[in-house]
Amino acid sequence: AGVNAWYVNAVILLFFTPIGLGLCYYFVPKITGHPVHSYQLAQIGFWGLIVLAGWTGMQKYMGGPLPAWMPAVGGMATLLLLVPAGIVALNHHLTTRGKHALIESSPTLRFVFVGSFSFLVMSGVAALIGNFWTGAAMQFTHAEYGYHIIAVYGFFNMTLFGAIYYITPRLAGCE
Repeated sequence: AGVNAWYVNAVILLFFTPIGLGLCYYFVPKITGHPVHSYQLAQIGFWGLIVLAGWTGMQKYMGGPLPAWMPAVGGMATLLLLVPAGIVALNHHLTTRGKHALIESSPTLRFVFVGSFSFLVMSGVAALIGNFWTGAAMQFTHAEYGYHIIAVYGFFNMTLFGAIYYITPRLAGCE
């Protein structure tokens, strides 16, 4: 059970999330015409995600069949993932500064914006599930399933749909 929980979080945070963030970091500057505000912030956010994401997953079994240090480490890593999520959100906000009106006219930017916001929501839900104060009560609810839905459908699929809305008209030669 512990390996399964670790694997599911690793797939979400080490496969889907870097692809989604890569799409965000490509399309936001491409459509707004502004370069990424800070490449150093982007690197800190990316490497923070990569370093911390591998430690998550075991927090699902707080008070369960695993040694207590495993859920504690997973919970702390999940809480610390709020830092890279905040850095990414700040960097996207500063990149789109002055160009927020493009969200209304560009379907690609609309999808990417919803995906970026869902990444922040996903990190907040993961922090709620992963700490000992709220996570112990939420582990018997559908909160973990909701986290998976937000991660895959809210974040990854929205950024992927944004990419499809950008690429398909250029391949087909028409809107």
